[in-house]
Amino acid sequence: MEAGWRAGDSRWPLSELPLDDSIPGMLQALTAKDAERKLQARHRQQLAGQTRALQEAARGLGLFGKQYLAREGQYNAQQRQHYVALIEAVSDWAQHAPLGDPGRGRESIHLLVTGAARTGLHGNEDFSRLGMDASLKALVPLYIAAKQMLALYGLGVDAALASVRAETVKVEGDRASVKVRYSVAEDDIETVVDAVRVDGRWYLADYLKAAEASLGSPAAAPPVTEPARPAGR
Repeated sequence: MEAGWRAGDSRWPLSELPLDDSIPGMLQALTAKDAERKLQARHRQQLAGQTRALQEAARGLGLFGKQYLAREGQYNAQQRQHYVALIEAVSDWAQHAPLGDPGRGRESIHLLVTGAARTGLHGNEDFSRLGMDASLKALVPLYIAAKQMLALYGLGVDAALASVRAETVKVEGDRASVKVRYSVAEDDIETVVDAVRVDGRWYLADYLKAAEASLGSPAAAPPVTEPARPAGR
């Protein structure tokens, strides 16, 4: 994966995030010269005081997201069920959040611009230069700023992470099924995920496949042990 990042062939695990292709452009916008003043002016002109319109837009995006999942072939039934529940939870939150509040908007922009500046990153070129590990570590200030921004509008990322509960459903060799429960904006979400053990460690099977696919190689699978052959044959 490290070599894939440096070559620009992979951006996993960032590619697991929504709108992952927008991250380099977002970094460029947030770290541009005089970024905060320009973004604040744009927010005042286009978004401040538009809570009702933004809530309606969030509802529309939620409906679009569910329709997309229904017709997109790359997801299995478990993934669709999980992602639909997650979209519904976030959409419900957004439809009641003060999205157009001017004060929260100003604070959000300040948090994001400050967080982006602390990363030292400006786009894809820096990802390739630093590689995966260093890039992900550098992104931590922006991740913290994003959590703080969402908290301003009532969406607690830390609370969602703290609510995660996992229960093993089935284990067969190096594969397992795990039931996961967590809460997002007071909505309870439950899903069953597949896990695979590689070199003694457990990974989510879908994420492992995505990591391999990002490098253009087949998904890893646990080795199959052949039965011993009788001596003399």
